Amino acid sequence: MKHFGPYIQVSKLAKQLAVKYEADTGLKLQPLVAHFMEEVEVNAASATFDITDYLERIKLDLESASFVAVDDRQIEFLEAVIGALEGRLRSPDISH
Repeated sequence: MKHFGPYIQVSKLAKQLAVKYEADTGLKLQPLVAHFMEEVEVNAASATFDITDYLERIKLDLESASFVAVDDRQIEFLEAVIGALEGRLRSPDISH
């Protein structure tokens, strides 16, 4: 897998949000995941690339990150984002 492209910045954002979620126990999981998915959708909407591949690459990168994360809240956030990406991949309007 190539390690460049538009998915890298979005994967970085998820990892940064995971660290913030770990550090701030006042942050709620679902609004943070929703914020991340909004960013994914904004990037997907403005893209001329394969959306399915884009989402898969983000998901694979975050799966790797979740395996090495040691903090429970980071893992919780990353797993929630992975689940949201999987839901988006199953969505009937994947091309949008």
